[in-house]
Amino acid sequence: MAQIGLNQPGFLYLNEQVLANVKSATGDLGKGTVDELKFGPLNDLVSELLFPWCSTLTSRARYYFFTYAVLQLALDRTIPREKQDPERDARECRELAGKYLKEFVRHVRRIEKYLTLALVLQNEQDGTFGQRRVNRWLHEGRSPVAAKSYVTILTADGRYPNAIYRAGSRVLGMFRQLSQNTALISARLRGEHAFRNDWMSTGARALDEARQVVAFWEKFEADPNTSLSTASSQFVKSTAARNFHGFELSSQEAEFLYRRIQAATPYWRKVTLSKLREIYKRSVSFDDLQAVFADVPEHEYLLAAGHIDNATKYWRHYYAEIVRDPERVPPLDTVREALPEIRMSLDWLKHTAHSAGHAARWEAVWCASYEALIGRWVHMVEKKDAQSLAWDLMARAERVVQERGRGKVAPHQRSSGDREDDIDVELDVKKTGFRFGNADRILDDIAKAPRHG
Repeated sequence: MAQIGLNQPGFLYLNEQVLANVKSATGDLGKGTVDELKFGPLNDLVSELLFPWCSTLTSRARYYFFTYAVLQLALDRTIPREKQDPERDARECRELAGKYLKEFVRHVRRIEKYLTLALVLQNEQDGTFGQRRVNRWLHEGRSPVAAKSYVTILTADGRYPNAIYRAGSRVLGMFRQLSQNTALISARLRGEHAFRNDWMSTGARALDEARQVVAFWEKFEADPNTSLSTASSQFVKSTAARNFHGFELSSQEAEFLYRRIQAATPYWRKVTLSKLREIYKRSVSFDDLQAVFADVPEHEYLLAAGHIDNATKYWRHYYAEIVRDPERVPPLDTVREALPEIRMSLDWLKHTAHSAGHAARWEAVWCASYEALIGRWVHMVEKKDAQSLAWDLMARAERVVQERGRGKVAPHQRSSGDREDDIDVELDVKKTGFRFGNADRILDDIAKAPRHG
């Protein structure tokens, strides 16, 4: 089976389940990016079985600990000790939580602004939310505490890191009960911890680093005229910078996070942390995972993931070519060469989906409508009808956007300026199926952590 390429354009950005999880967890109304050809339903079940603790936008392991640190600091600022009362009933807490919500979110975004500044100034560009805007600010010399900064630093549509990492953090057991912002505030109002003790203990290092980073940048709030370049030069020489480890996990953080991953996805229990380090001494492909987990029940879904990717990726790539230049009909050479591979995977999926014992649980993985859709595109390629294929792909992308009703246009209808601030560009999102590219980066972070200290 062909290896899934890690840097191929045009795949699912943020599937609907992850987006729903983000909204449910945070109450944030950030808009999701578009699964242009609506292949997302093919991926939901397999993704949730293989990598439920990440999405296509989560890519650095230490962001989970930063998520805890940011939320804890924001709670400390919003509900200090004197506002806590263990005698409050649930109704009063819900009402007060609603009143404190805006203040809490404001603290979250301001803290994450300062965290992003620290990451960028420590040359942590890979996977950092807000890096493009921070670099732009550095070039412009703007104030680090400008009034609108905390709103606009992260993404064009208002998402921020812990909104993206919240769902995965919930799967990894960070929260004692619910993870919505109002639930966290309610717990604090009663004087209760919102986070599990093991996360609080292991996250103490990241919390201390974040607290020092915030304290440094807050010094400039009394002097908002200080340029970012001046403040930045002071930061890199500061104690806060010396104590800030960026995305480098400690051995304790790596061991703890991997245990949480193993608890959330038990098939990873087969691979010890020592074995993971051995595996990640070189680049890891989806085929490597299929080999490692050949004797576990999830292996069937790993195989399915590879075949679904083979059956769909060439259409995604072809559509990506259209997006790059909507005035030009791309040649069919690559798709034509891939037809035997596409047919082979279609046959495997059809046979497996309809074999005895598979029909019920495979309904969400593969169905006849996809067979018909891809079969039509295969027929167009066989007829060498590139124009019809291009029209059909564009029409499908436009229907997908219209069905979502979010006031967006399909990618091929956007101007280059509209695409410049796409979050996937900023984060170098790995457009692979089933979140493998991003899970791979998180596991690599864990494997590269020091063994001691």
